[in-house]
Amino acid sequence: MGSCVKSEKNYFENSKGAVVSTDSKGFAEVVDNNLVNSTTSTIPVCKADIPYNYSAVLTSDATKVKGIVIAFAGVGKLVAGLADFEMKQETQLTFPNPFSNQLSIQQKGNFSYQIFSLEGKEIENETGINQLEIGTNLSPNLYLLRVKGSEGIKMLKISKME
Repeated sequence: MGSCVKSEKNYFENSKGAVVSTDSKGFAEVVDNNLVNSTTSTIPVCKADIPYNYSAVLTSDATKVKGIVIAFAGVGKLVAGLADFEMKQETQLTFPNPFSNQLSIQQKGNFSYQIFSLEGKEIENETGINQLEIGTNLSPNLYLLRVKGSEGIKMLKISKME
């Protein structure tokens, strides 16, 4: 018997047999995917039992996945080494998150930040030293924050509430 694979909130463009290949021996639970000029294979359906909560890493809308990938993929956008993402917790703090008025970034030394919409559009960017208050002009929504300092790059989801 094959395994059960869950495909949720993905973006497929110009794909033949999206989600799984046509020679797959398994089963799939397909939920809220966005298919653009793509076809899926007819496969047996299953219910995937995921033993942990992963909803925090999903975007709210699969149509936004392409924009996120375009915004953050490519040379100079994401770095290949894990060391660049392993910033020490004490060197960067962003709080509160979610926020209603402004978000504070505390980062030792010089740093820069960018805020992106979930469609991948850059909304805000600036540089700071040690601390900076950001996000006052943002509308309530979910955003991606990229902070680059002397110890590396950190990406995180931020949420502005009403």
